[in-house]
Amino acid sequence: MKRTRSINLQRMRKIGPGRGLKPLALAVVAATMVGCSGGREAQIYRDVAQCVADNPVFESACEGAYYRALEQSARTSPKYRREYSCEAEFGVDNCVPYQSPEGDDWYMPAMGGFLFGTEFDDDDDYLVAPLYTSYSRRSPLYRKWAGADGRLYGSHRFGRTKVSKSAFAPKPTVKRTISRGGFGSMVASKARSSSGGFSKGSFGG
Repeated sequence: MKRTRSINLQRMRKIGPGRGLKPLALAVVAATMVGCSGGREAQIYRDVAQCVADNPVFESACEGAYYRALEQSARTSPKYRREYSCEAEFGVDNCVPYQSPEGDDWYMPAMGGFLFGTEFDDDDDYLVAPLYTSYSRRSPLYRKWAGADGRLYGSHRFGRTKVSKSAFAPKPTVKRTISRGGFGSMVASKARSSSGGFSKGSFGG
């Protein structure tokens, strides 16, 4: 399937990073309770339409969450100097153009979905994080979800999943390109050293 070829940053700015998020708590609070083990349940959505299908009354909130995740993706995703280097890790037609602050033309993986959860603190605000997948059979993240930091979140499915608190931790801004195979190596290394943020068998709904 052909992936989105560009990111409309202007539209993302119009939506705003936090617009309309809090009312959505009424609709999905039961699905995003913090677990006793220190983990939390979150939703993985493909796009705005899928989020709205679950929460039809809060279309603007779903839009705000989606574009907030896109903004994070543009800032924190791995960057490549050549499109073929990006596609070698994420699959053909699964990378989008990106222009660095210095004006360099780079490439980054298309956001395949976004993680959507709730932080029950003084603000009861929503947390989002972009997710990526690969369609290249040679990639360590083939048909799996990975965050911008290379942590795996299980198979390429949508719905409820249990994640660690670190899933929504702020990620550093990426200011340089990565070598071909570099992100895949990071994914493989993190998979060996830990379970990422995913608990097997945690999908539901």
